[in-house]
Amino acid sequence: MNGCSMNIGFYFFDKGLSGVDCSRPDLGNPGVGGTQYCFLLLIYYILRFDPKSYRVRVYCSSDCFFPQGVEKVLVEDIFEGLTESKRRGDDFIIIKDNKDQQLARFIDKLRHRIVIWGHNFYFGDYADWVAKSPSVIANVFVGRQQYDRYIDHPICDKSLFIYNMVPDVVGEKKRDNDGKTVVYLGALIPEKGFLILAKMWKYILKKVPMARLQVIGGGNLYSRNCSLGRMGIADKLFEEEFFPYLSEEGELLPSVTFQGILGGEKYEVFLSSSVGVVNPSARTETFGMGAIEMNCAGLPVVTLGKNGYPDTIENGVTGYLCHSYKEIADKIVFLLTHDEVNERLGIQAKEQVSRFSPKNIMPLWFNLFEQIAQNKLIITYRRPDSHFFNNIKFVRILLRFLRKNCRLSFLPPLIKIETVIYTYLKK
Repeated sequence: MNGCSMNIGFYFFDKGLSGVDCSRPDLGNPGVGGTQYCFLLLIYYILRFDPKSYRVRVYCSSDCFFPQGVEKVLVEDIFEGLTESKRRGDDFIIIKDNKDQQLARFIDKLRHRIVIWGHNFYFGDYADWVAKSPSVIANVFVGRQQYDRYIDHPICDKSLFIYNMVPDVVGEKKRDNDGKTVVYLGALIPEKGFLILAKMWKYILKKVPMARLQVIGGGNLYSRNCSLGRMGIADKLFEEEFFPYLSEEGELLPSVTFQGILGGEKYEVFLSSSVGVVNPSARTETFGMGAIEMNCAGLPVVTLGKNGYPDTIENGVTGYLCHSYKEIADKIVFLLTHDEVNERLGIQAKEQVSRFSPKNIMPLWFNLFEQIAQNKLIITYRRPDSHFFNNIKFVRILLRFLRKNCRLSFLPPLIKIETVIYTYLKK
């Protein structure tokens, strides 16, 4: 930044996180959602790597503790946060994707400069708005697979992807593979696929009777204030849905332990485990922070090979990307019973973690900030080069070619067709 100071605003959705210490995200996730953790990491490393060039303001609504050097501004909601950001003279503000149409209209009327950090998949109407809004100066996807899903849509002309960063908080500690412990990491909500793992657990036990399941996370991961069921670990209805698969005669199986929400302590669990599992449905996964956190401990990960996971898990190298739920169960059993393969994948997983280190990721953010400061934002199309069947990417490549090169712009982007189908099926 050549000594020039830039004011960057962040709207941090911290509902239900009152009192949570978020001041040292470099030491690991303090027990917040993956998106919240990513925001904390970016905020922290901006101030750690270049505090003289950037002033960071965080607009939030609770009293959680932020990294040193942050100017915290308490606001009622994102509407007030955006208004305050413009009033206080921020050069731009970074917000997560938000599908609220009222917010979209508000942003267009406010005419403040917005960078959207897309941690979720967009539907067609939201992608349309991002592409057209004069207030949205850039759209940052969190991974290659997420970016590739929109290459045939005009949003691509305003988009780039920067992988989420994950600091290696484990360091040189070595994993002690116990040959029996499977660890699930994630929120205990339907979208995160825990029910799938619960349904296959008794099958895994038949194959490996000594197997143990450690469950890290809870239904209150995204808000500590939400209501939980009788077990105190998830929503009442969701508890009632998965409990029969993890119990006998009304009692929780002795092989299953619910750890609840853990901060840095979870790495000690990883270091004494055999297999990691993250969202076996892959639903909603644009990246998969949990997989990289497990890899930091040299723990191989098994999940479904779709959506964002091909960016974070290399099949047969750092874990397994499976084609079916049955294959997920079989690969878990395989890693529990094949120590040599387990060890090799764990070592390779640890080696791959550096791809997502702050040292490698932050220069990409600083480059974006520099271009914004100079009003010379350069967006270059990144042609897909792998995983062509993930979200039928090959069709999107064809549609982009037809729309761009053959001037058949009347052809709808695939995400718009998918949105129509999804909306119809939900009725």
